Amino acid sequence: MTLDDLKSVFMECMKDALIFERDVASGGLLEVDSVTKEGKKWLAVAAGITEEESRTVFSANSARAERATIPLNIPGGGQASLLFVLRPTSLPVNDPSTFARLAHFAPQEGIPLVEIREAYFRLSNLPENDNRLSHLRWELDLATAYQQPIEKWLHSWKDRIQYNPGHAPSHIHFNAPPVDAERLGQHRLDHTGSELRLAVGIPNPLAMILSLAVWIRHQ
Repeated sequence: MTLDDLKSVFMECMKDALIFERDVASGGLLEVDSVTKEGKKWLAVAAGITEEESRTVFSANSARAERATIPLNIPGGGQASLLFVLRPTSLPVNDPSTFARLAHFAPQEGIPLVEIREAYFRLSNLPENDNRLSHLRWELDLATAYQQPIEKWLHSWKDRIQYNPGHAPSHIHFNAPPVDAERLGQHRLDHTGSELRLAVGIPNPLAMILSLAVWIRHQ
């Protein structure tokens, strides 16, 4: 299990999905690089991320950081942006905190599990469809999830399940306003009628991409 193996499987998945294009000279769908965080080697995979994120993730490669801000286009309408910082792993896991970051991946390729440090996958400005979805995004937000809930009635539940159920570590937004880099921060903590954060387990990144491809291809 190497980062190169992980990169190969990820890129093959994006290619087979056949729903993405990207306006870069190389024609590459993603910016990918090995990065070191907390003394560990991770694979960073990105497209359409913010300038601040790109400078942080690809701090050693300014050209890649600049390209990483270019989003994916969906033929027929819509854009996608994604960020995954992940590494292959396997059981047993000695650090209990790692369990909160584990996802199933590709056992047949020798990568049964991945540990995800940070991640999101966002679709925006989707064309009219039977599901009435204009925006859809999944996020892994480990920092906010362990803060005290804004809603006082959730405080005891946060203690019982050890994270904020109103802003779970892994969650999906349906038709929430697209993420604006200028809104990142405290304003994102506000809960309104347009900010459903449906708590879900951490999905297999490959299965998430391919399942979205099935839906988009049928539009």
